[in-house]
Amino acid sequence: LIRRSTAATAGRVLLAYHALRAGASTVAVNIGNHASMVRPVVAPMAEGAAARSGVPSPDKTAGIRAHAAASENLGNFFADDIFVAVGPVLLIKGVLDAAGVRADVMAIAWWGAPTALWVLAVGWWRYRALDRRLSGGGP
Repeated sequence: LIRRSTAATAGRVLLAYHALRAGASTVAVNIGNHASMVRPVVAPMAEGAAARSGVPSPDKTAGIRAHAAASENLGNFFADDIFVAVGPVLLIKGVLDAAGVRADVMAIAWWGAPTALWVLAVGWWRYRALDRRLSGGGP
């Protein structure tokens, strides 16, 4: 299916998963992890998209798999801090309280959103760079 899609590239597949993962993490919905989602689904989809222009070398395949793992980590980790009722926000609040720093959980969550958006933007740039490398256009 991915190989037949004319617009799919490895970077676009990974960006879509990164955004999906971040959106799901924002509302505390678990859609999988490395073992249940990335290795059997996301990485092969990205490799299939890259294979439309020829079979990628083992080094390029390893790079795709590394970026797939990063999309899981970044999408999950940085978007967790947006929803107030999830563990990371409450953990941050507890640590700040123990240190004597007053902080509101809504303020912590409010500042989590720009961080998650920035990480998504950096991810977009990295996935575009991956596509350029796969097409032979850059380091």
